[in-house]
Amino acid sequence: MGISKFRVTTILFLFFSFQAMAQDTLKLSREQCEAIFLKENLLLLAEKLEISKAEAIKLQASLWPNPNITLDEINLWTTQKQLGIWGQELPGLNG
Repeated sequence: MGISKFRVTTILFLFFSFQAMAQDTLKLSREQCEAIFLKENLLLLAEKLEISKAEAIKLQASLWPNPNITLDEINLWTTQKQLGIWGQELPGLNG
């Protein structure tokens, strides 16, 4: 029971093709890395724009989150019969 030439060729072809795909990497020089770092660094960008930390924190603190309004246990469809002697009717929303 020997291995056929076709199987050996197929296995070798797959081995080398997968190895070639695995080596698809980005190669950058030291100067390119430094240029990308200086361009993308947020702290350096803030320094360039002369935004102080205190001013940035003040700006961020002034942005209030949206208010949330929740109504709980209010039945707007109650009738006087349902209220009986225990319930109390709520005033209208517009007056």
